[in-house]
Amino acid sequence: MTTDWQEKQRQLTEQVIAFVRSLRRRSQWTSFLNATLIVLALLCSFGVTFFGLADNGVVVALLGAVITLLIALSQAFAFGEKADFYQVLLADAENLLTSLQLGVDSQEEFEKALRKFLILRKYTVQKLPRGKGMEAIRGLSQEMTAAG
Repeated sequence: MTTDWQEKQRQLTEQVIAFVRSLRRRSQWTSFLNATLIVLALLCSFGVTFFGLADNGVVVALLGAVITLLIALSQAFAFGEKADFYQVLLADAENLLTSLQLGVDSQEEFEKALRKFLILRKYTVQKLPRGKGMEAIRGLSQEMTAAG
């Protein structure tokens, strides 16, 4: 016979599984975008060198403009920081999932797990990096520790 909190634990576990999947997709996508921008910028940089040696100034100027655009996109959308952010959230969510599946034996432990999940969801939306810096991660760590 399952108690009320055990049924809620099952439901929370399902939500955390879906949350982990979502974070994994976001992490992979932002990592892919970040890597793509870096590779394109490197290729353009090599092109600048190659076409500069070949004395083709028009192509060099165009490649320089593309490099500037790629750097601006990288800075504006902070794909690298977002990928790191999602990796930290993903690790915390996977730890929470493990706790729910293996370590929750009382209503008190369930309530701690629920508080942690709510913190993770809040951080996913409210603290997403929008430029340089990962200050959000420091706050997340403090809130997760305070939650139990």
